[in-house]
Amino acid sequence: MTLPAGSPVRLCMAAINRDGTDAMSTDELVMDGKVHRHWGFGGGPHRCLGSHLARLELTLVVGEWLKRIPDFGLAPGYTPEIQFPSKSFALKTLPLRWG
Repeated sequence: MTLPAGSPVRLCMAAINRDGTDAMSTDELVMDGKVHRHWGFGGGPHRCLGSHLARLELTLVVGEWLKRIPDFGLAPGYTPEIQFPSKSFALKTLPLRWG
């Protein structure tokens, strides 16, 4: 495909690193301490300056959650949904059940 100079190009952020070309490119959340490439914090000179702090905070919060509430899941009948196109990837609600 040839694009004329100056053509706008849009990147589908939801598809980044989810093409299944390697073991890291799946829909699974893997928290094994290995570095998984993603664009959640941007990249290169446009990388979020707070990304390292955010990763540390997320690691601590998720670790503490799993210690305190190890058995949880989505509420029965709930299907997560994000409307596309969207500037952000956020759920309006996330009903959980535990215990």
